[in-house]
Amino acid sequence: MNRKVLIRHVLYRNFYLQWLPTPRSEAIVFNILLGLGFTSLEVGAEHVVGWDGFKNQAFPLPWQPQDGRNGFYSCSSFFLCIPLTSNYSSLQHSSLQRLVVDPHQIKADQITLTPAQHHYLHRVLRLVTGNRFVVLDGQGQQWVAALTSSSDLAEIVTIGPSPEVPGPALTLAIALPKGSGFDEVVRQATELGVTTIQPVLTERTLNYPNAKKLERWQRIAVEATEQSERLWLPHILEPLPWLTYLTQLPSGSRWLCVTRQAAPHLLVALQSQTVLGDLLLATGPEGGWTELEISAALAQKFQPVSLGSQILRAVTAPLAALAIATAARAGMTVGESPSSE
Repeated sequence: MNRKVLIRHVLYRNFYLQWLPTPRSEAIVFNILLGLGFTSLEVGAEHVVGWDGFKNQAFPLPWQPQDGRNGFYSCSSFFLCIPLTSNYSSLQHSSLQRLVVDPHQIKADQITLTPAQHHYLHRVLRLVTGNRFVVLDGQGQQWVAALTSSSDLAEIVTIGPSPEVPGPALTLAIALPKGSGFDEVVRQATELGVTTIQPVLTERTLNYPNAKKLERWQRIAVEATEQSERLWLPHILEPLPWLTYLTQLPSGSRWLCVTRQAAPHLLVALQSQTVLGDLLLATGPEGGWTELEISAALAQKFQPVSLGSQILRAVTAPLAALAIATAARAGMTVGESPSSE
C-alpha cells in the first residue's frame, strides 16, 4: 500500500483502527508502519503528543505479554501518533468527537444530521463513512454513532448508560456587560457546570442585545457542552429587566453579589448552610447595582454576599461566583449537613 494512502486512511479513521478485528492485526500493522520508517505509534494514548514527549520512549503494547515478549516497543522517530486500543466501554473516551443534537433528530437507531452538523463532521473534522463519534441529546443521554453512506444520516452503534440524573440547579442571573464579553461568560460558565443563565437588564446596562444574540449564546453553550464533556445542555434564557425577573424567580437559595458593602464572603455564606440545594447567584453591571435594585432583591429574600475585597469586572464576577459555589458544593455532600469540627 502506498505510504501516503495509508497515512490518510489512518487519519480519517479518527485515530482509531476500526477495520482491524484483533490485537494480532494491530500488531501486524504496527510493525509494518514502523518498518516503513516514517511513523511512530503510541498504543492506548488519547492524544497526539509532541516530539519531546515521544522521542526515544518505550510504550506498552497490549498484545506483547501474551506473546512472551517484554511488553514494550521503543520508538525513535516521530511522524504520527495514534491510539490502537479498541475499548469503547466508556463514552467519555476523549479521542471521539462529541456532537449535541436535538432529541427530535434521533429516531430508532438513526440520527438525522442538519446541514451544519454534516459540514462540521465531514468538512471540519474530516470524518468519513464508518467513523464514530459521541452523540448527546443535551438531556443526560449519550450514544456512540457512526457516519453512514447517506450524507445526512448517522447510525447508533452503542447506547450509553441510563441518563445521568442532574444535580441541584445552579442559576446565574447576570447583568449584561458591555461589548461582546457575555459570549465568553456563557462559554466559561457552561464549562463550570451552570444549569441556567438569565441575562438581566439593569439601570446601568449599556448593552441591549437583539434576537440574534440569543441564538449566538445558545450556539456557544452547545460548543462548550461538547468541549467540556458535560451531558446536560444549559438553558440560556432571553434577557429580562431585573425588576421583572424578580417577579418570576426559581426556587432555592438566592445570593446577590454586591461591592462596597458589609456582606459575608460567598464561600463563607455557602459553607454555613446546612444543605446546598438549588442556588441562584446574581451579579451586577459595571458600576454595580443601584440602591433600588438591591432593595428589590432583598425583598425577594436575596442574601447579599461579597466576592472579596477586589472590585471585579462584570464579566469576571459571575465566573468567580460560579467557581466559589462549585467549590462549596464539592466540600460537602449535597443534601447533607457539612461536618463540624
